[in-house]
This record gives sequence, C-alpha cells and structure tokens, in this order.
Amino acid sequence: MSDLPRAAFFDLAGTLIEVQGGVGTQYARIATEFGVNADPQAIDAAFPEAFGTAGRMGFASPDAAEVASLEKGFWKNLVQLVFARIGLLGQFGGSRFDSYFERLYAYFATADGWLVYPDVVPALQRLKRDGIIVGLVTNFDQRVFPLIDALGLGRFVDSVTIPALAGAAKPARAIFDYALARHGVEAANAVQIGDSIEDDVHGARAAGMTAVLVDRKGRFKGRDLPAGTVVIGSLDDLGIQG
Repeated sequence: MSDLPRAAFFDLAGTLIEVQGGVGTQYARIATEFGVNADPQAIDAAFPEAFGTAGRMGFASPDAAEVASLEKGFWKNLVQLVFARIGLLGQFGGSRFDSYFERLYAYFATADGWLVYPDVVPALQRLKRDGIIVGLVTNFDQRVFPLIDALGLGRFVDSVTIPALAGAAKPARAIFDYALARHGVEAANAVQIGDSIEDDVHGARAAGMTAVLVDRKGRFKGRDLPAGTVVIGSLDDLGIQG
C-alpha cells in the first residue's frame, strides 16, 4: 500500500488490545469470588461458540439509555451462554449470577482487564504524524469511550464508531458508511484494519474500503481470502506510513 489513505480505521479487541490473561482466565478468576470454580480452558473453548450464537449489537434507537441497557443485556446473555455450555450456570444459584455479571461487566470497562499490544502506540503515532485520520470501527459497546482513555489510546483516536451510534454492527456496510461520513472520506481513500475475516475484511471490502487483516498468531495461514487483502503479523508491518 504505497499510497497513503486519508483515514485508517481499526478494530479494537484482538487488534489494538487483548484481554489480560485471556477471557477464560478472567471469567474464571472472578467466578471464584462467587463460589464457582470454572476451568479457564473450558471457558475459552465455549466463548467463541457462544459468541457466534448471541447475535449482533446493532441496536437502532435514539434513546442512549435504552441502547446501553440492550448492550448490557447482550453481554449478560453471552456470559450465560458460556456458563451454560460448560455446565456451571446452575452453580451460581439465586441472584449470584446477576452479581457475578455486574462485577464482570464493570471490570472489563477498566484498564485492569486489558493489555495494549506493544506495536500499537508506535503505529498510531506514525499515522498521526503523517496526517492520517485515525478511527475505531468496533462492535464494542459504550464502555469503549472511558476504556480507551484509561488505556492511553484516546489521544490518538479522531473518532469512535460502535453499533450504538451507527445502528448496525460489523460486518454490515452501514457501520463503515457511518464512520466514513463522520470525516467526509470516500471509501476508496480509507482502510479498515482488524483481526476478523468476516467483520473487518468482508465488511470493509463490501463498503468499498481496503482491508488489512491482522494475524498476530498465524491463525489465517492457508485460508482463502478475498483478492487484494493485505495480511500482516504486526502493526509494525502496516506499511501505510510515509
């Protein structure tokens, strides 16, 4: 990609940040506070399956409070699905699951639950230095705003686009169109950078954008990808800086 784009949009979780210790470790650690002993590896195995059946957070409503409630309900349902899949949901009993979920939900709104990949800040600094608009297009919820500030990333980001604002979730074209419109940028002059083939590659390309797939762990080697998809193992290899 020798020509500089006007805008570079990033996915968040799995691209710029990761769960500290992994989802299973954190879910299981907090579950012990409520008397439930869970296997972190079992949670890690159940999570993507549960996530795949939980639907998307494309809640179209002008009422911010309603959307926030729907977002929280999405995550609560997802966590219930995870613990049901590993056969431990019933061990919470009574209202303890509600208390567990509240603790978990609040935890992942803080910097304590996340790590910023070491290649992120240098890459964002290069983009800002070169005058490129930097945005997030992520299926995260409204907790993203305090979270990126707590992680020290907010100072690099010109806009944040989430389903609550766009009324659609990746890979729907509408969320990318919303992000582009905020900056008056044509799709041909923008790139989406993320770690999901469906959400970030197919979604962005359907919107007319260039797609960069971040494959930090070599998960996508040998996979069929749309022609022209750029694959990088690190943001050090982004190659859109001048």
